[in-house]
Amino acid sequence: YKGLASDIKDKFLYDDVQITKSFPDTIEINITEKKAQVIYDNNSTYRLLDADGKVVKVISLPPQTLSDQQIMSAQATTSTSSTISQNYHLTDYQNLQTQYGQMPIILDKKSIPNNKTDYVLSAKTISTTLTWSKQLNQQGIGNVQYFTLGDNETNLKIALNQPWYLLINTDLDYQTQIKNLKIILANNHPTEYVDLRFGERVYWK
Repeated sequence: YKGLASDIKDKFLYDDVQITKSFPDTIEINITEKKAQVIYDNNSTYRLLDADGKVVKVISLPPQTLSDQQIMSAQATTSTSSTISQNYHLTDYQNLQTQYGQMPIILDKKSIPNNKTDYVLSAKTISTTLTWSKQLNQQGIGNVQYFTLGDNETNLKIALNQPWYLLINTDLDYQTQIKNLKIILANNHPTEYVDLRFGERVYWK
């Protein structure tokens, strides 16, 4: 039964699968499940990571093809290819969350090697994305589409279902940053971004 156990581990998110046969006709299957917390995108492939930032599974997706209407819509929004590229990502993200659950997605444009299969991100970054996803939704600020890593894991960009995005500092208390954000939103209407990375000094456009 080793081959069957290996097939189950490869197909599903299990850390270990033990199959034993008991006389005369009973099969016992013991499963230890891996706990994926976020989806990591290195701009090339996708990985499921656990709470410690360790790779649980490398995901392969079929290439996405944008319709002519989607491309025309993107081109009408901007003359660069960035929006078209983003639409590719968002299409994949929707498929990934449908298949694996509504967990945060983290885009890393530094593009780590595809053969890296151990620890990719810090546990602190994983925890931060989980907290912000939950809090922004619960407090009615917006739904997170995905996170983007900055030049280091201290800086995170949050793309929302809003016309503006957030810049946050993972070293600062999230409650203070959200409090400052709500103060800005109460009296202003950002159209591009809100930058919360500098304590009480908040910038927006």
